[in-house]
Amino acid sequence: MTAAPVADAHYAAAETPKNRLDARFDTVTDPQQSKSKQTLTAKGKLVSISKLFSYADSIDKLLMAVGTVGALTAGLSEPIQIVLFGDMLNSFNPSVPPQPGQFRKNINEASRNFAIVGAAVVVCCFIQVATWSVTASRQAKRIRSAYVSSILNKEIGWFDVNEPMQLSTRVADSTVTIQEGMGRKVGDGLHFFSMAVSGITIGLIKGWELALILLAFTPFIAFTAFLAMKVLSTATQAGIESMEKALNAAYVTFLDASKAADQKTGLIGGVAFGVSQGVMFFNLALLFHIGGIWIEDGRIQFEDMFMVLMVIMVSMMGVGIAAQTMGDQAKAKKAASRIFSIIDRVPEIDSTSTNGDKLPQDGAIVEQGTHDQLMALPNGVYKALVARQMGVH
Repeated sequence: MTAAPVADAHYAAAETPKNRLDARFDTVTDPQQSKSKQTLTAKGKLVSISKLFSYADSIDKLLMAVGTVGALTAGLSEPIQIVLFGDMLNSFNPSVPPQPGQFRKNINEASRNFAIVGAAVVVCCFIQVATWSVTASRQAKRIRSAYVSSILNKEIGWFDVNEPMQLSTRVADSTVTIQEGMGRKVGDGLHFFSMAVSGITIGLIKGWELALILLAFTPFIAFTAFLAMKVLSTATQAGIESMEKALNAAYVTFLDASKAADQKTGLIGGVAFGVSQGVMFFNLALLFHIGGIWIEDGRIQFEDMFMVLMVIMVSMMGVGIAAQTMGDQAKAKKAASRIFSIIDRVPEIDSTSTNGDKLPQDGAIVEQGTHDQLMALPNGVYKALVARQMGVH
């Protein structure tokens, strides 16, 4: 849902008349406002990643760097756990009879490795969530402050072509969307991207033939995830616009538009999710069929087949979830397009500007005394000012 194109924004400027018959109104065109309106109505207009994070300071950059390392490290945990689980299966079903006490030794080693991975996951996931949440909150606060300050600095004519209720709604809604898209969702995307890459790598090492068969279905899952992301991103912008308009007089009419957008999002998102799940189960069926034949022929061990299956399936899940986080980032960039267009707009009258004539700072007292004393001075400044005020020359 895209808003209708808007003509050049303009407002009326009234010249102060000498009498009521001389009143005249001129139309003043605001090219910056018109440009921002056209920018917002452009299809798929998004701000860049660098623009989205333009309010990050040195501390935020450090937090994002630490959070990125934590997210990438935490993403390695799922494939590593599958490898450890496969080693534990080998301990329960060894190819040769174990030596006395060897079974207990293998189980203790596997348990210790699981505990180490678990402790590392706790630390890395905490770093991932904490750092990205804190930096997103800090940057969103600066964006809100800059947005409100920019509104307060606009000339009065600008408010004639902008609805005040929509301006206030964006502070509460759009900035929250921006904060979500540049915070935890970024960390989650890095987490699942790392999980997908590491899982595919392990799968190719353990059994590249089976891994390639499984990876052949990945484009179908990625396409359905992309379709869901695209629909969600488009419907979100329509939902933001309809919720802003819902605060106006025609509440029910605009609420129906939001309802239609939600229904479309749910329908296509459900179809995409169903197709992706169906492809995964078809993938499993093919894998077990081919894997059973290869195990019977001695081309692969059951433990390796199980490990390849699990790591590739985890990788596919990681690809799908990472694509969903990209949708959240697209929502944030779309919501930020309106916020930044207002922040970047230079007002016609800048009340905060320090340019212009400045009074001298070396002032001194010229005359002092009571009224009568100053009026008695023949060429006094005070006397001249009073005379001008009274109309006496």
